[in-house]
Amino acid sequence: MNKLTYFFLFALSVVEAYLMNNRFGYLPVLFLILLIPVDAACTLCARRNLSGGAPLPALHEYAHGETMSFSCVFDNSGLFVACRLQVSLCVSGPEGFVPVKKKARLSIAPKSRGTLKFSFTPGHIGSYKAKVKKAVVYGPLGLFGVRLNIEPAAEGTVVPSMMYGKNERYLSGAGRTGCGYAKSSVKEEENSYNGVREYVQGDPMKSIHWKLSAHSLKIMTRLCEGTAESRSTVAVDFRRIPAEAEKALCLHDALCEMAFFETACHVKEGRSVRLISCGGKELCAGRIHSEEEIPGAAVSLAVAGIEKSGLDKIASESENCISVVTARLDERLARMLAFSAEKRVDVTYCYVSPGEGNSKDEARFSAKLKKDGIRFLSVTAAKPAVMADRLQAANE
Repeated sequence: MNKLTYFFLFALSVVEAYLMNNRFGYLPVLFLILLIPVDAACTLCARRNLSGGAPLPALHEYAHGETMSFSCVFDNSGLFVACRLQVSLCVSGPEGFVPVKKKARLSIAPKSRGTLKFSFTPGHIGSYKAKVKKAVVYGPLGLFGVRLNIEPAAEGTVVPSMMYGKNERYLSGAGRTGCGYAKSSVKEEENSYNGVREYVQGDPMKSIHWKLSAHSLKIMTRLCEGTAESRSTVAVDFRRIPAEAEKALCLHDALCEMAFFETACHVKEGRSVRLISCGGKELCAGRIHSEEEIPGAAVSLAVAGIEKSGLDKIASESENCISVVTARLDERLARMLAFSAEKRVDVTYCYVSPGEGNSKDEARFSAKLKKDGIRFLSVTAAKPAVMADRLQAANE
């Protein structure tokens, strides 16, 4: 029974008592009036016996394109009174994401548990937070409602893992060489002994000393040159993108995907990667040395917010390889990279194109970069209309 039904019965009883004009006609009216304090008492009792309600799971990670799920669990510890709930859930996401709101009703019998589940496919990389905006406990008649305070919120992160997990170049072992990257320039010179000690003819120590010295020299050469070759930086331009909200989200997704793929390929080649923003902010604590640390880089890219600061010094002098991922054809950034390329640093400019720009400007910018010794890679972000169709198909 709800409020509308109750007041309809109450009005019908009043009319009946007036028409009958006898003492028996007032009995339904009195009965309905007595139900009001009973409903209020049941509501307070249900509120006292009800517990839980925090959305679950908290801090969970989802792959890009995967369905995100939240659930609210309520426990009714009462012996006689059933709980009737009306819950309003709101899911907020990265900047530009339209919050998703959901309302649901739930009835929980005495000494039982009720679960409210909510699933949707966000479609964009970033951090999402689900919070119960309003939870109201009603009595048997639904005349009175008491709000249930639920403070904790559940957080879920959509990470850029589709490109890393399904990219054919990465799975085939081609790595960044399949994208036009050069392999390591460390040369192994066999029998490269440069000792100065002289031996007489037929001395057996000459052969032993030669082999030991050549082996030691090879090891030291690999250690020294390998340390310089194994250090790389992946810088991501997270400055605000001057575009519509949905288009900016699609470009941000492509930025995260490209940066994550660059990081994974660097690590697969045996490099230690420093993941930063173009403003100089460290996105990951320390360097990424192994594939076991790559999922942490995906989470760092997903939770990185919009950066307000401008460009800073991207890489130190000890870096041997630099990859910059951006959605801009930035002349200032190109000059910074050209200064690093002059020091024989392997520099790559990864451009995420919205697909609606001027191809002549992109070709002119690419030619200028190649003239300065900088590689240029270009990928096109998904269009908002295509993403909307995918989300609609996934949520149906």
